[in-house]
Order: sequence, then C-alpha cells, then structure tokens
Amino acid sequence: MSIKAKKIYTIFKEANLNFRYGWGVEKIEKEVKTNPELLENERVLTWLGFLYDHLALRKKGKQKKACEDKAIRLYRKALKINPDSINAIWGIGRVWWHRNNKKALIYAFKTYRLHKKLRKGKGSSFAQNIGVIYETLGNERRAEYWLKRGLGEEKNNWGPYFNIIRFYRKIYTNFLVVC
Repeated sequence: MSIKAKKIYTIFKEANLNFRYGWGVEKIEKEVKTNPELLENERVLTWLGFLYDHLALRKKGKQKKACEDKAIRLYRKALKINPDSINAIWGIGRVWWHRNNKKALIYAFKTYRLHKKLRKGKGSSFAQNIGVIYETLGNERRAEYWLKRGLGEEKNNWGPYFNIIRFYRKIYTNFLVVC
C-alpha cells in the first residue's frame, strides 16, 4: 500500500471508529483532489464508498439518495479494478438493503459465494447478511434459515449470536403483542 493510501486508511479508520462519516468523506475527498491517482486504488474507492453509504444513514430525502448514489458509483469503479472485490460487491448490496430493495440479495449471495470460494468453504458473516436482508424484506422463514446457517459457519464470533437473539426477540415480542 502506498504512503498516500495509508494516509487515506488512517482517515477512514478514525472516521469509522468514531462514527464521523462526514468528516472522513471531507478529508478523503480533499486528499483525492490533490492526488487523483488515488481514485485508481480499489481500497481507497471502497473506503470512501463505505463512508458515503454510512453517511447516507444519517441523511434524509435527496441528500440520503445522493450519498447512496455516490457510494454505488465508487463501489462500481472499484469493481472495474477488481471484479472480485468483496467489499465493493457487499457495499452495493448494503446500499440496496438500506433502501429495502430485494436487489440487495443479489449482491449478498454473490459475496457469500465468493467469500466461501476464497475461504475454502466458510461463508462467514455473509450468511448473516443474507438473513438480515430477508428479515428487512419481511421473509422471516428465510431470515431464520440464513441467520442459523451463519451461526453454524461462524461459531467463534459473537455477531451471529447477537443477530439470532435479536431476531427471535423481535419475532416473539411481535407474537406476544398479537396474542
């Protein structure tokens, strides 16, 4: 990684860890203006895309859509450099997921399969992503299947446990309210 890309990563990491997405976008955009070659770096593109798509969650209306669209453009540019960029593929899926659009599943399944291929059979948290998308779309049966599958594939990580507990709590809380 070049020195300039390392600087971008430092900004990205600080912005992400401190939930300062707008600050990170501003700093990275400033760096990119003075060093346009950074926009040919897959990692820089995905880091910036990530910050834009997380910034979108704090916006509404046209501003939200503009941030999401910018994130998708950055992720697509990263995919032109590396068609197997898991971060770029899932980034696009994440934007569609936040838009409550079933297109998210296309990208989630693609990242799941690609990750399994690269990790020799382990789908990791990408199975969880599929489950969470199904949950968002209202398909509880498929959500439960994929959340359990993710739990089985990643037993030494607390994230899948949290997701399945949260899912069941939501389902049974809703069930008790209806009864």
